[in-house]
Formats: sequence, structure tokens, C-alpha cells
Amino acid sequence: GNGSETRARIETAAARLKDAGLTVSTLFVHGDPAREILKQAQRLESDLIALTTHSRSGERRRLLGSVAEEIVRRADGVLLLRTA
Repeated sequence: GNGSETRARIETAAARLKDAGLTVSTLFVHGDPAREILKQAQRLESDLIALTTHSRSGERRRLLGSVAEEIVRRADGVLLLRTA
């Protein structure tokens, strides 16, 4: 999907988590994905970073895989969720 569609999906998921009583922060930034995720998680003193991985082939799968791999190596609390 496009950027606004992706943003809407993230905001909807965040609202559901907030309704469940969790503290949730969303932030949309540009740059190296792994570096930005780790930087913001540290800034926010996050307890958990939740990532989705896609069962797709090609360059996109390698990119998402490398981002998740970097975060898993460098962060303390990571939850990986597989999506179709």
C-alpha cells in the first residue's frame, strides 16, 4: 500500500493497543530503518520493539530480514510477528 494507507494501518493498530491499556507511541521518520527504530526505542526507553516479517521473496524480503536481524542483534526486547 501507499504511505498514507500504511500510516492509517499503524494508527489503527496503535489505537487498539491503547484501548487494551498499553502505552503506545507512533512516530514516522525517514532514514535507515534499523538505525531509526533503535534510536527512537532508546529515546523513548521502550520495553519492547514489535516487528512484522513478511513471507515474500525478492529484494523486499531481504531488506525486511536485514532490518529485523539488525534490531534483534542490538536490542534487548524484540517481538517478531510473521504476517502473510
